[in-house]
Order: sequence, then C-alpha cells, then structure tokens
Amino acid sequence: MPELPEVETVVRRLRPLLVGAKLKSSKYHDAKLRTAPLEKFVGTVTAVRRSGKNILVDFNSGSSISFHLRMTGNLLWEKRSSKNGSTQVGGAILNHSDEKHLRCRLNFDRGELRFVDIRRFGTVELIREPKAPGALPIDPIEDPLDADILAKLIGSSRQQIKVWLLRQDRLVGIGNIYASEILFSAKISPFRAANSLEAPERKRLVKSTLAVLQKAIQRCGTTFSDFHDPDGASGSFQNFLKVYDREDKSCRSCRTSVARAVQAQRSTYYCPKCQD
Repeated sequence: MPELPEVETVVRRLRPLLVGAKLKSSKYHDAKLRTAPLEKFVGTVTAVRRSGKNILVDFNSGSSISFHLRMTGNLLWEKRSSKNGSTQVGGAILNHSDEKHLRCRLNFDRGELRFVDIRRFGTVELIREPKAPGALPIDPIEDPLDADILAKLIGSSRQQIKVWLLRQDRLVGIGNIYASEILFSAKISPFRAANSLEAPERKRLVKSTLAVLQKAIQRCGTTFSDFHDPDGASGSFQNFLKVYDREDKSCRSCRTSVARAVQAQRSTYYCPKCQD
C-alpha cells in the first residue's frame, strides 16, 4: 500500500498539471465509486495536496476530491493520444490491462486524470469540510513535530512503538515499510512500549522519521509491485532500504543478521544488535 512518500510523490507530480485547470466532467466506470455529487461536481483546481495517505484536489468552491490509492490504485495523467490510437499517459502507454481496471476519469480542460485500480480497494470521494489546521492526526512532513509534541501524541500508550507508528489517528502517513526503516535509523527496538521512550530517544525518533520520509520522497517512494507516479515512473527507495524485507541478510551497519517478527499481523524487520 502506498505510504506517505509515495502519495507525496504523486501530489508533487500532479500539482503543476492540475492547479488552475477546470474540471469539466467526470465519468465513473465502477459502481462502487459512482455517486451523484461527484458526477455533477465541476470547478477550478486551486491546490493539490496530501493529507496523510490521501491525495486532495482542492477547488475554488472550498470542496475537495479525495483519492486514497489503497493497495493497487494509481492516478495517471493523459497528455495526448498517440498516432496508433493508444493513449499516451505521461511517459507510459496506457495498455489494455489499465483500461480494464479503469475506475473513473476526470476530464479537465488540460487533459484527463484517470484512476486505475486492479483490486478496487481505492476510494474517491467529495469532501465538503477540510481538516482544520492543527487538528489530529499530525502530518510529520506538513505539521510541526518535535520530541515534546511526540510525547503528547503518545500519551500513556503502552503499545509497542512499531505498532504505535502504524496508527493513523495520531501520526499519519507512516506504514509498515517506513516504520521499520525509521526505528532502525533511530536505533530503537520495535518492541519498546511507546510511553517508555525517554526524551533523547523521542528526539532521535522524530529526526529519523523526518530524514527517512524525506529521503524516500526524493527517490519517488518505494515500488515493489504496483506503485508508479502519474508519469508512469516507479519509485527507487527500495534500493536503499536498510532492514525492510532483508531477513537473514547482513545489517548494513554491524553485519548482524536482520531479523523478522510479526507485530499486529504485520512483518517487522530489525537489527537485534543495533536496536537492542
């Protein structure tokens, strides 16, 4: 499932394409998405932004269209039609498989935004009331975050810190891949109770959270199978992962074998020595 860096990558690619564009019409090819307010909605795009793992396209009316990609969703921007009749979407040709899994298309005066989703878990909805500034959850990239703010977010929670990082009601946007990478970078055991972290550890955790997410954004996120940006390009951060999906391989810092455990039904990867 795309996490914060992948969603941020999509937002940054879409922003120059959509801001100022006029939505003329929408067509829904999947009954799970078809709602009257969306099909009748028109307006001019004023901003494209991210809220956690959601992509928000804001309009001059004050409303937004929210996309959540879930496991296999992708937003593709159609630039033009090629001479042979196939559709050119960014740097990639939209093939028959993409057409088969096309769930909706939004027609702008500049082009067409297509939502393709093989497993149909992604969502598209019209939001009338945006999140108020400063409201929970906190976005680690967009909102202020330091050791003291993190302490308030954690409160008295005794959840294991890896599990706590996956919560979307406190610190939003972090998923399984980046939680493991962040904790390795901070040299914190994934099994520690969240409220047991001391101030220096919380400071390291905040620093590592920002560093790992920013590095992933710079490399357009992580692609293992389905994710690509609106130009059809895949992320490359998978080539820089330190522990995730590296069970039994040598730790890049100390050469100890990377271990794997299951927490809250999700795989956790960690170095038993560096994160002791």
